[in-house]
Amino acid sequence: MNEWSPAEAYQQQKADVLTLQMGNELYERLCTGSSFTGRVQELRKEVLAKTGVFLPPIRIRRGDDCQPKQYRILLRGQPAGEGSLFEDTSIEAAEDEERLLDHIRQICYLKLEQLLSFQGVVKWLEQAKSHAPELVQELLERGMTPGLLWSVLRILIRKRYPLHPFEELLEWMLEYFLYHPYNGYIPPQWTHRHPEDIAEFILKKRPRPSEQQEQAAGNVRYLQF
Repeated sequence: MNEWSPAEAYQQQKADVLTLQMGNELYERLCTGSSFTGRVQELRKEVLAKTGVFLPPIRIRRGDDCQPKQYRILLRGQPAGEGSLFEDTSIEAAEDEERLLDHIRQICYLKLEQLLSFQGVVKWLEQAKSHAPELVQELLERGMTPGLLWSVLRILIRKRYPLHPFEELLEWMLEYFLYHPYNGYIPPQWTHRHPEDIAEFILKKRPRPSEQQEQAAGNVRYLQF
């Protein structure tokens, strides 16, 4: 008998960021020969366009403990929403499908801060580095860490502030570092940048649009979370 390894144990306890579980009947109906799975993944593009947050793939799986027509939405392995579809014959199938997509969309916006993972920020920073290497290098040399960036971005999301254009946010972070240099001879590792201070600096650079402006721009859903 093979020994149960730490790697196997870790993989078993690791949860996807966002998962859609469905009962067998619902899974067969929506995931066999339909465009539903593609439409679920398209939601990620919508969220990115409106908020600047790149979500990891939304896992779609059979839920062994789900009723045949039941679905459950999990956030990092914990229930975030559930419901049932195709139980009312007076409702068109397409309408039920749209209702599920709207439920997933709503959770994406409501739980956006939790959906922004540390590892996701690390990968997004790598993308920025490939497009603006000097900017990222300057920030890293001046004391920015992925953890600090992650904290700042989560604060901005909490204040309903979009994270794009991302390079512009990085430039404002650099401006913050230039305006607030380390004092005297104190080594950088002895001081700590406070994420709230950096976030407030960014918010003052570009105030969040008013509700009327966002509605005119079509970002109504983002405003309503």
